[in-house]
Amino acid sequence: MTAAYPSSVKSFTTKVDFSDTVLAEHVNSLQEEVNALQNNLGTLIKTGSGWVGEFDLVTTAWNTLKDRLANIEYGIKDIYDDYVSDVGGSVIVSSAIGVKSLVVRARASQTANLVEFQTSASAVVTKVLPDGTIQTRGKELVPVIYATTQPTGADFAVGTIWVDSSTDVDATVITTGGSLNDTLMLMGG
Repeated sequence: MTAAYPSSVKSFTTKVDFSDTVLAEHVNSLQEEVNALQNNLGTLIKTGSGWVGEFDLVTTAWNTLKDRLANIEYGIKDIYDDYVSDVGGSVIVSSAIGVKSLVVRARASQTANLVEFQTSASAVVTKVLPDGTIQTRGKELVPVIYATTQPTGADFAVGTIWVDSSTDVDATVITTGGSLNDTLMLMGG
């Protein structure tokens, strides 16, 4: 006789003392079901894998429940390793030189800041607005373009600063973009 488990749950008939005859078939059937349970559970099921192994996304039929649980542990470990801690200490490293380490994307029509840096008293000191503008201590950071010739067009809009990188360090010409087009000469010494 073959055990019903794990394909189905075995149905047993209740025996009554001094009324029913218990046959070897009844005991053998119980043994087969117990063996089927043990074989499907596997051995040492209370012992974890120790997070050692690779997560398997392909297998759908495992030899034992222990094998399946071990694979779930491997998957949880993969997720845990990629987890960014909310109490600090996490480091995000790009998986390859052409892969972005982190992307923070605004929702359509977002009004809340994308990122905030705060003091221990929760005062915002630096923030990235939904449009990508960076403000620190209440002032907008101004983009600086370092080039040997003055840029033109959309990249050199109002609020952009161009620094002539061909001048020496002691005398740097800074030109602001757009309609302002003011030139400052910074003299070092």
